Amino acid sequence: MSIAQAQADVSDDQPIRPEFPQETLQDDDDPLPVRKKGRRRSTTHLKIVPETLELRERVKRAAEEYAAILDRSRAFTRDELEHHGRELLNQLQLPEKYLGFS
Repeated sequence: MSIAQAQADVSDDQPIRPEFPQETLQDDDDPLPVRKKGRRRSTTHLKIVPETLELRERVKRAAEEYAAILDRSRAFTRDELEHHGRELLNQLQLPEKYLGFS
Protein backbone atom coordinates (compact mmCIF):
# COMPACT_ATOMS: atom_id res chain seq x y z
CA MET A 1 0.00 0.00 0.00
CA SER A 2 1.38 3.41 -0.98
CA ILE A 3 0.94 6.59 1.01
CA ALA A 4 1.03 8.87 -2.06
CA GLN A 5 -1.92 8.91 -4.37
CA ALA A 6 -1.30 7.65 -7.83
CA GLN A 7 -1.78 10.15 -10.61
CA ALA A 8 -3.26 8.49 -13.61
CA ASP A 9 -2.68 11.38 -16.05
CA VAL A 10 1.09 11.77 -15.40
CA SER A 11 3.52 9.21 -16.68
CA ASP A 12 7.02 8.69 -15.28
CA ASP A 13 8.77 9.78 -18.47
CA GLN A 14 7.05 13.20 -18.74
CA PRO A 15 8.38 16.05 -16.56
CA ILE A 16 5.90 17.87 -14.37
CA ARG A 17 5.60 21.53 -15.34
CA PRO A 18 3.91 24.08 -13.13
CA GLU A 19 1.13 26.16 -14.60
CA PHE A 20 1.63 29.93 -14.44
CA PRO A 21 -1.19 32.42 -14.11
CA GLN A 22 -2.02 33.95 -17.47
CA GLU A 23 -1.46 37.52 -16.23
CA THR A 24 2.23 36.73 -15.61
CA LEU A 25 2.80 35.50 -19.14
CA GLN A 26 3.88 38.26 -21.50
CA ASP A 27 4.08 38.08 -25.24
CA ASP A 28 7.03 40.46 -25.26
CA ASP A 29 9.22 39.60 -22.30
CA ASP A 30 12.22 41.35 -23.88
CA PRO A 31 11.05 44.86 -24.84
CA LEU A 32 13.17 47.10 -27.00
CA PRO A 33 15.41 49.48 -25.05
CA VAL A 34 14.20 53.04 -24.70
CA ARG A 35 16.32 55.39 -26.73
CA LYS A 36 17.76 58.31 -24.80
CA LYS A 37 17.03 61.83 -25.93
CA GLY A 38 20.09 63.24 -27.61
CA ARG A 39 23.69 62.54 -26.85
CA ARG A 40 25.74 63.77 -23.98
CA ARG A 41 28.25 66.40 -24.87
CA SER A 42 31.80 65.18 -25.11
CA THR A 43 33.99 66.11 -22.15
CA THR A 44 37.27 64.49 -23.15
CA HIS A 45 38.78 67.89 -23.92
CA LEU A 46 38.21 68.90 -20.27
CA LYS A 47 40.09 65.98 -18.69
CA ILE A 48 43.68 66.85 -19.48
CA VAL A 49 46.16 66.50 -16.61
CA PRO A 50 48.79 69.26 -16.37
CA GLU A 51 52.03 68.05 -17.92
CA THR A 52 54.52 69.11 -15.24
CA LEU A 53 54.62 68.27 -11.56
CA GLU A 54 55.17 71.95 -10.79
CA LEU A 55 51.93 72.95 -12.52
CA ARG A 56 49.99 70.10 -10.88
CA GLU A 57 51.23 71.16 -7.45
CA ARG A 58 50.37 74.80 -8.19
CA VAL A 59 46.80 73.87 -9.13
CA LYS A 60 46.50 71.62 -6.08
CA ARG A 61 47.65 74.36 -3.67
CA ALA A 62 45.35 76.92 -5.25
CA ALA A 63 42.40 74.47 -5.09
CA GLU A 64 43.03 73.84 -1.38
CA GLU A 65 43.10 77.59 -0.68
CA TYR A 66 39.98 78.15 -2.80
CA ALA A 67 38.07 75.32 -1.09
CA ALA A 68 39.00 76.48 2.42
CA ILE A 69 36.47 79.33 2.24
CA LEU A 70 33.60 77.29 0.73
CA ASP A 71 30.57 76.17 2.75
CA ARG A 72 30.88 72.38 2.85
CA SER A 73 27.83 71.70 5.01
CA ARG A 74 26.10 70.08 2.01
CA ALA A 75 27.25 68.29 -1.12
CA PHE A 76 27.91 70.36 -4.23
CA THR A 77 25.95 69.81 -7.42
CA ARG A 78 27.76 69.05 -10.65
CA ASP A 79 27.07 72.58 -11.91
CA GLU A 80 28.46 74.11 -8.71
CA LEU A 81 31.63 72.03 -8.96
CA GLU A 82 32.06 73.06 -12.58
CA HIS A 83 31.56 76.72 -11.64
CA HIS A 84 34.17 76.53 -8.87
CA GLY A 85 36.61 74.72 -11.17
CA ARG A 86 36.21 77.36 -13.88
CA GLU A 87 36.61 80.16 -11.34
CA LEU A 88 39.83 78.58 -10.06
CA LEU A 89 41.20 78.21 -13.58
CA ASN A 90 40.34 81.85 -14.32
CA GLN A 91 42.22 82.97 -11.20
CA LEU A 92 45.25 80.91 -12.24
CA GLN A 93 44.89 82.03 -15.88
CA LEU A 94 44.92 78.42 -17.08
CA PRO A 95 43.01 76.96 -20.04
CA GLU A 96 39.69 75.14 -19.79
CA LYS A 97 41.30 71.81 -20.67
CA TYR A 98 42.39 71.43 -17.02
CA LEU A 99 38.81 71.71 -15.71
CA GLY A 100 38.60 68.00 -14.85
CA PHE A 101 41.83 68.25 -12.87
CA SER A 102 40.87 71.37 -10.97
